[in-house]
Amino acid sequence: MNLRNANSEPNLRIPGPVPLPDDVLEIAGRQMINHRGPEYARMLETMSDNLRTMLMTKNDVYFITSSGTGAMETAVFIPLAQEAILAFRPRVFLATACMLSAIFSHTL
Repeated sequence: MNLRNANSEPNLRIPGPVPLPDDVLEIAGRQMINHRGPEYARMLETMSDNLRTMLMTKNDVYFITSSGTGAMETAVFIPLAQEAILAFRPRVFLATACMLSAIFSHTL
Protein backbone atom coordinates (compact mmCIF):
# COMPACT_ATOMS: atom_id res chain seq x y z
CA MET A 1 0.00 0.00 0.00
CA ASN A 2 1.40 3.39 -0.98
CA LEU A 3 1.04 5.85 1.91
CA ARG A 4 2.54 8.77 0.01
CA ASN A 5 0.68 11.39 -1.98
CA ALA A 6 1.74 12.99 -5.27
CA ASN A 7 4.33 15.13 -3.43
CA SER A 8 5.90 12.03 -1.80
CA GLU A 9 4.90 13.29 1.67
CA PRO A 10 3.54 10.88 4.31
CA ASN A 11 -0.25 10.65 4.33
CA LEU A 12 -1.87 9.57 7.59
CA ARG A 13 -4.66 7.03 6.94
CA ILE A 14 -6.16 7.02 10.43
CA PRO A 15 -8.80 8.46 10.82
CA GLY A 16 -8.25 10.04 7.40
CA PRO A 17 -6.94 9.88 4.91
CA VAL A 18 -5.60 13.31 5.74
CA PRO A 19 -2.37 15.03 4.79
CA LEU A 20 -0.35 16.19 7.76
CA PRO A 21 0.58 19.88 7.90
CA ASP A 22 4.25 20.61 8.59
CA ASP A 23 3.51 22.11 12.03
CA VAL A 24 1.72 18.90 13.07
CA LEU A 25 4.64 16.78 11.85
CA GLU A 26 7.04 19.01 13.81
CA ILE A 27 5.02 18.75 17.03
CA ALA A 28 4.54 14.99 16.62
CA GLY A 29 8.30 14.61 16.30
CA ARG A 30 9.02 16.32 19.63
CA GLN A 31 9.81 14.51 22.84
CA MET A 32 6.67 13.65 24.85
CA ILE A 33 6.07 15.61 28.02
CA ASN A 34 6.03 13.95 31.43
CA HIS A 35 2.38 13.26 32.25
CA ARG A 36 3.21 13.69 35.93
CA GLY A 37 5.30 16.83 35.53
CA PRO A 38 4.59 20.54 35.89
CA GLU A 39 4.17 21.15 32.13
CA TYR A 40 1.32 18.62 31.94
CA ALA A 41 -0.24 19.99 35.14
CA ARG A 42 -0.34 23.48 33.61
CA MET A 43 -1.79 22.16 30.36
CA LEU A 44 -4.47 20.16 32.19
CA GLU A 45 -5.43 23.16 34.32
CA THR A 46 -5.77 25.34 31.20
CA MET A 47 -7.89 22.68 29.49
CA SER A 48 -10.07 22.31 32.59
CA ASP A 49 -10.57 26.07 32.87
CA ASN A 50 -11.51 26.25 29.19
CA LEU A 51 -13.98 23.37 29.53
CA ARG A 52 -15.57 24.96 32.63
CA THR A 53 -15.97 28.19 30.66
CA MET A 54 -17.48 26.38 27.68
CA LEU A 55 -19.93 24.47 29.90
CA MET A 56 -20.62 27.60 31.98
CA THR A 57 -19.92 25.85 35.28
CA LYS A 58 -17.72 26.34 38.30
CA ASN A 59 -17.92 22.63 39.14
CA ASP A 60 -15.13 20.12 38.63
CA VAL A 61 -14.63 18.77 35.11
CA TYR A 62 -12.75 15.63 34.20
CA PHE A 63 -10.85 14.38 31.17
CA ILE A 64 -11.03 10.62 30.88
CA THR A 65 -8.06 9.40 28.89
CA SER A 66 -9.09 5.78 28.65
CA SER A 67 -11.00 4.00 25.93
CA GLY A 68 -14.74 4.48 25.57
CA THR A 69 -15.27 1.43 27.75
CA GLY A 70 -13.20 3.00 30.51
CA ALA A 71 -15.19 6.21 30.26
CA MET A 72 -18.45 4.27 30.41
CA GLU A 73 -17.27 2.35 33.43
CA THR A 74 -16.21 5.55 35.15
CA ALA A 75 -19.55 7.24 34.45
CA VAL A 76 -21.60 4.30 35.64
CA PHE A 77 -19.76 2.68 38.49
CA ILE A 78 -18.46 5.65 40.44
CA PRO A 79 -21.01 6.03 43.23
CA LEU A 80 -22.82 9.13 41.92
CA ALA A 81 -26.43 8.06 42.55
CA GLN A 82 -27.46 11.63 43.39
CA GLU A 83 -25.46 13.29 40.62
CA ALA A 84 -26.12 13.89 36.94
CA ILE A 85 -23.38 12.96 34.45
CA LEU A 86 -22.82 14.85 31.20
CA ALA A 87 -21.24 12.51 28.64
CA PHE A 88 -19.88 13.35 25.19
CA ARG A 89 -19.54 9.90 23.65
CA PRO A 90 -21.32 8.90 20.46
CA ARG A 91 -22.72 5.63 19.20
CA VAL A 92 -22.61 2.30 20.99
CA PHE A 93 -20.78 3.40 24.13
CA LEU A 94 -23.29 6.13 24.95
CA ALA A 95 -26.25 3.82 24.34
CA THR A 96 -24.71 1.19 26.62
CA ALA A 97 -23.84 3.81 29.23
CA CYS A 98 -27.44 5.08 29.19
CA MET A 99 -28.73 1.54 29.70
CA LEU A 100 -26.34 0.87 32.58
CA SER A 101 -26.94 4.25 34.17
CA ALA A 102 -30.67 3.50 34.24
CA ILE A 103 -29.96 0.18 35.95
CA PHE A 104 -27.86 1.96 38.59
CA SER A 105 -30.27 4.92 38.93
CA HIS A 106 -27.91 7.57 37.57
CA THR A 107 -29.03 10.45 35.39
CA LEU A 108 -26.98 10.58 32.22
